[in-house]
Amino acid sequence: AALTSLSGQLIVVQWLKAPATLLIALAVPSIGAGAVILWLADTEALMSGAVLLVGLGLGFGMPAIMSLASLRVPTQEQGRVAGLASACPALGFIVGPLVGTGLYTLDHRWPYLLVIALLVPMSVLAWRLARKV
Repeated sequence: AALTSLSGQLIVVQWLKAPATLLIALAVPSIGAGAVILWLADTEALMSGAVLLVGLGLGFGMPAIMSLASLRVPTQEQGRVAGLASACPALGFIVGPLVGTGLYTLDHRWPYLLVIALLVPMSVLAWRLARKV
């Protein structure tokens, strides 16, 4: 995941120079597709491919979110919004394992179902945002 995230940021994001809204519109479905594959996967190869897909989505999404978060507010608010956006991944590192572990104890596929349930509407919103720009 780290390899594809880094590759996505260094090669694709820098090379495409795509608008941040398009990168988010690519990132969210990529992460969601990775979650679907993880939910259905029964081989190590499929699971590895899914993790690579999630990493690629994160590589597209994180720089785009940071960019949009700071550019969509007035200049005097940019530092505050950038700080808040930077804190969100840390919050995910805290809340994610707690929720994921709780769901995992019920059924090993439920954490993936939660991710899918969250990312379907987010994908629609991301594509709508990309089309407006």
